[in-house]
Amino acid sequence: MAASLQALIGVKATGRAWRGAWLPFGDVDAELATAQEMVADWFGGPLETVLAERLRMEFAEAPKAFGALRGPEAWAVHAGWAERRKDAYDPVVFARLMAGREVTAEARAAALGVRGRLIAAFDAVWEKYDFLVLPATPCVAPVKVDCTQATRDRIFELTTPVSLAGLPVLTFPVMLGGGFSTGLQIVAPRVDSPVFAEVLDI
Repeated sequence: MAASLQALIGVKATGRAWRGAWLPFGDVDAELATAQEMVADWFGGPLETVLAERLRMEFAEAPKAFGALRGPEAWAVHAGWAERRKDAYDPVVFARLMAGREVTAEARAAALGVRGRLIAAFDAVWEKYDFLVLPATPCVAPVKVDCTQATRDRIFELTTPVSLAGLPVLTFPVMLGGGFSTGLQIVAPRVDSPVFAEVLDI
């Protein structure tokens, strides 16, 4: 992994010790949460309480804010042909595009406020830690019948905070029984952070 990251994004190993922390959050199935915590403990202990509470508070607003920012951007890309090519879209996708078209300037401004507070909360973490470990998946890979909006919302609850903050992240698998797996996210403040090469080069 270290060699791959060096080639892709110029990450260079330093040999220093890195300080990481684990932050469980979200609606994660109990079996997965246990497996995630067992592996996360290898990378570092729990995130300090004050920082953890601040992040969880901002995380709760992230999915809605992410949608309010993503929706208009998606509509802007598709606006030239979406309505006259409606039949070419999956109905669910088309409905999301229409929802993006209806996002108000006020809702977008509020979402930008959420994003700013979230970035500030992450910045407070980076003052004490080099990386953060978060859960990546709330359940095992769903079969098609379970690919519902509720399942999608559970996944987005875990993934949108890092995306909204614009932070680099690597996700790696945590094996479960029966051939299934869950995952953890390693988040760092910069895409060229040596953390990605050294912490995960195991």
